[in-house]
Amino acid sequence: MRCTDVFSSLYGRIFKGSRPLALLIVGILLCVIHALSAPFHINLPLVLVTLIAPFALLGIAPLPWQWTGDDASKATFPRGLLQALIVGGIWMGLIVLYLYFWGPSIAHDQPHAAQRAGRLGLGGFAFVATIGFGWVLAEMEDREAQQRATAKLLRESQCRALQSQLAPHVLYNALNSLAGLIQEDQEAAEEVVILLADLYRMLAKQGGATRIPLGEERRLVEAYLVMEQMRLGERLKTRWVWAEGEDQVTVPPLVLQPLVENAIKHGISPTLEGGELIVTYAREGQGHRLQVANTGRAPDRDAPKGVGLGNLEARLALWPDMDGTLAFLRQGDWTLATLRWIPKGVL
Repeated sequence: MRCTDVFSSLYGRIFKGSRPLALLIVGILLCVIHALSAPFHINLPLVLVTLIAPFALLGIAPLPWQWTGDDASKATFPRGLLQALIVGGIWMGLIVLYLYFWGPSIAHDQPHAAQRAGRLGLGGFAFVATIGFGWVLAEMEDREAQQRATAKLLRESQCRALQSQLAPHVLYNALNSLAGLIQEDQEAAEEVVILLADLYRMLAKQGGATRIPLGEERRLVEAYLVMEQMRLGERLKTRWVWAEGEDQVTVPPLVLQPLVENAIKHGISPTLEGGELIVTYAREGQGHRLQVANTGRAPDRDAPKGVGLGNLEARLALWPDMDGTLAFLRQGDWTLATLRWIPKGVL
């Protein structure tokens, strides 16, 4: 763990879930125990120290075992033990000094020396407990971190597998468009070959990526739409409603293309008069919205999802750091496919 990670780790450890409430309850119980054992020696500083102690113990105790100065999740056992002994010694010293000078007597009828011995024993117990508790907590957090890293790698590998499944599907549909043009318009077919090469280059570039700028996704879709425009001619009308300066927003690859392909394949292409396609991107508070609207044939609700949409929905469930939803709505003559996402932890 690096120095820059210390405060975020400490904050997350103390304020995770219901821990603040649990630690406060522990502090209150300790105050009650003090009050019962020495009812005439309770004072405001003692109450404050007792309430803060559980927070300090939970936050600080694991740090000596985790501090490495590099990207390692925890220190080696000898180094961690040495660091824990130093921190534990400081911790014990503070407790002993407080109890020695300001703390209540352990028992009022004990000699002064016996009271001091009792306080030293309490400080020694705190010393051992701090080191042991810190080691246990550091081990638990290390295992949790490894499990999270493993789960993240698994999700990313599944997403990449789904992306690699989708990329040939995109090229397959592009080749179908090319095949339809060869007999009808050879010049247009030559242009489609060039666009197909660009499309393949973009798909290859995105192949190993888990995030790409939204502008790259748009350029891929624009190349795909040019090929479809050559095939459908005036039957396809397209329009972009795109907020300026938003091309650097990062998204997983191939989130827009399946929506556009679905709109053309199932809505516009089957109708003789064709239709209009509107692609919209906008921010919604701290979230994002991509929407593909098309006229033409209404979607068949009972029809099975194609490769593109099924693939996209499967990848939505695997996004590790974003919550995404995909919804379809028929509104008058328009079919709306809306993808919304928001970074996890924002809500």
